[in-house]
Amino acid sequence: MNDKVKAYALHYSKTLIPSFIMIGSFLITFLSLNSFKANDLSLLYHATQGSCQNTLGYFGSSVAALLLYFFGSMAYVVPFLFLYGLTFSLHFKNLYEELDRIVGVFLGFVTACVLCSYHFIGAYNFSGYGGVVGYWGMKLLHSFDHVMQGIILYATLFASSILVLRFMHLRFAAMVCKGLQIFFSYVLQIDNMPAKVVRSLASFIAWLLILTQKMVAWSYNFIKKSMDPKIKESIIQFERDDKTVDLQVEEILSMLQENSSAIQGAHLQGAMEYDQPSEVFSEIEITSDLEEVTPSNIIEMTQKKEVIKKQYFLPDIEKMLAHGINPKVTEVSGQELVEQAAILEEKLQLFSIKGKVVRIHPGPVITLFEYKPDIKVKLSKIIGLEDDLAMALQALSIRIIAPIPGKDVVGFEVSNKHRKPVLLSDIFHSTAWTKFKGSLPLILGEDTGGNHVVVDLASMPHLLIAGSTGSGKSVALNCMLVSLLCAKKPENLKLIIIDPKQIEFTSYERVAHLLFPIVNDPKKALPILKWLVMTMEERYDKMAEVGVKNIFEYHKLEEQRTDLEHMPFIVLMIDELADLMMTTGKEIEGMIARIAQMSRAAGIHMIVATQRPSVDVITGLIKVNFPNRISFKVTSKVDSRTILDEVGAERLLGKGDMLFIDSKDPHIRRVHGAYVSDDQIAYLVRHIETQQKPEFLDINDFFAQPEQGDDSLYDTDQDLYQQVVDMLQDCDEVSISMIQRRFRIGFNRSARIIETLEARGLIMPNDGSKMRKVVKDS
Repeated sequence: MNDKVKAYALHYSKTLIPSFIMIGSFLITFLSLNSFKANDLSLLYHATQGSCQNTLGYFGSSVAALLLYFFGSMAYVVPFLFLYGLTFSLHFKNLYEELDRIVGVFLGFVTACVLCSYHFIGAYNFSGYGGVVGYWGMKLLHSFDHVMQGIILYATLFASSILVLRFMHLRFAAMVCKGLQIFFSYVLQIDNMPAKVVRSLASFIAWLLILTQKMVAWSYNFIKKSMDPKIKESIIQFERDDKTVDLQVEEILSMLQENSSAIQGAHLQGAMEYDQPSEVFSEIEITSDLEEVTPSNIIEMTQKKEVIKKQYFLPDIEKMLAHGINPKVTEVSGQELVEQAAILEEKLQLFSIKGKVVRIHPGPVITLFEYKPDIKVKLSKIIGLEDDLAMALQALSIRIIAPIPGKDVVGFEVSNKHRKPVLLSDIFHSTAWTKFKGSLPLILGEDTGGNHVVVDLASMPHLLIAGSTGSGKSVALNCMLVSLLCAKKPENLKLIIIDPKQIEFTSYERVAHLLFPIVNDPKKALPILKWLVMTMEERYDKMAEVGVKNIFEYHKLEEQRTDLEHMPFIVLMIDELADLMMTTGKEIEGMIARIAQMSRAAGIHMIVATQRPSVDVITGLIKVNFPNRISFKVTSKVDSRTILDEVGAERLLGKGDMLFIDSKDPHIRRVHGAYVSDDQIAYLVRHIETQQKPEFLDINDFFAQPEQGDDSLYDTDQDLYQQVVDMLQDCDEVSISMIQRRFRIGFNRSARIIETLEARGLIMPNDGSKMRKVVKDS
């Protein structure tokens, strides 16, 4: 038996031994208890004639006697507890997700033992009807009377049932009540009672047969779907184990020692001989001359490689979607749409606008009516009728597109009476996601034509979002984050989240994709942006050295060369731009504009959102560098023009209803955002956290420490500078004149110290005549 077979045996023994232990324990306890006789010879009872009729002999009789001694009548439940443990060893259930049920099972089992002693339930009485556990439980309750003891025990049993069933018994009670209601209202009637009884009995039997068939089919599919992926995942994980690399290297060395032809076999057929090619083979394939491949070269290449980490697997989308609640969907009937079209034509004729509805496009939230007016009708007459038409059609809102770009018709977007939710599961199962060809997918939702919208942030390259409170902006940002985390591994995508609201993105604080902890203090955002600018410039220097123009060419070159440093995508998400602008002044505007102008080729992209799309927040410098914009419902036409350059966003319906401007498409697109639940986000974050922990960078390593060769201060001012830094710990604001008065120095020295403090990120930039704010460490 070679080393690889031994390694396989060791790997599968670690995986299957717990399952065999659980199955063996179940069989032993079940057979022992099922064939137990009170007068059998055992550890607790010595038969006069030494008889032992247990199926497992003396061993089985002793096991059953011990279980009955400790747990009384509840010993017969112990085998089924081993079956419950088998579900964890086979990975049907996750130990972390089942902690509440485990506590409930333990509490219910102990309470049931005490109840057996309380009601004297049992066939054998070795140590009490509830065993040792029941005896000690009753001893703890001896200070209460008999009635109070029953109340405490049954209340504890009910609490354990809540943990185990997770309130499923309430749903069962509702079903029983509904069944009784049907029984009394349908069966117990004087007329035709025998026929109704027979019909009800037949319906019940048919329902019971259908339920049995569904349970059998569900059990079969559950076992098949659970076992197959686990076996495949186990094989893949074993092939990627650290020991596999060492075994492969030894095999290659042995081939090289035998003859030189083995080198070509390893080079040409190595990828076919192994299910998961190691990094050593990729090194060999890059080599242009096969004769230069020697054992020493292979050893040197393996020594350069870092220790292989645990393989990261992308989240299981189906399991994530299972944590969400799919609401009932109400479809819009065709008859309603035809009636609305007729009312629309009739209402327009009252205003001397002749024409007809030529097409109807029903969507999840609004329906688009394409209306072809008479050639003599002016569009200016139609645009002013939004409120009148909304009242006539009894709609919440109407948005008029006059005309629809590229067509000779006018569009009337009328809100539906029944809103159809846009489900995240539909988008993940659509071709827009499964056949997505971009690098950074962002899920937006579904447009008015029923098409799912998934865009590529890498080609945008930045996204500007505006929307008032309650318009669905935060849900859309969460949906974008979820789509990025489901598509990219931490080594290929890094995130920076600036959240002045402090509570919106706390769920993601332990995600391995984060470069820094989530920034909640607006004062600390400026050093982060400075670091991002510095990283962008460093990336441009690296790409210039290897002769590539963008990150995509760099990634292609990286696949061919091993001496290049990996360069992941970086996505910066700012949830509230207005807070940053108010806190840090105009310098934040320059930083964002600089990143937006130059970072596309370096693989750095931004998603910036704000509740206040005014001209002092979304300035011209920022707006011109964000050609892709999204507007949710805003409060006024002025805000709509600021973000979209035209009106219409003020008439949106809220709750995810948005207008999307794509730089590749000259026309505005109306999209209805998808909904992602907190449970789905929690599952996604838990999946990432269990596989890989975040490794945060320390921003102080880049800015807080003095750099070598820093000539911003004279040697004589170094001690003075340190005194000023110590003084900043006790004050919130500082100025040049304040340092002059405190340390009795001139203006030039004081100004030089202030400039150095600002360059090292210890104070905020200049904001007019106001004093500089001190950056405090939280």
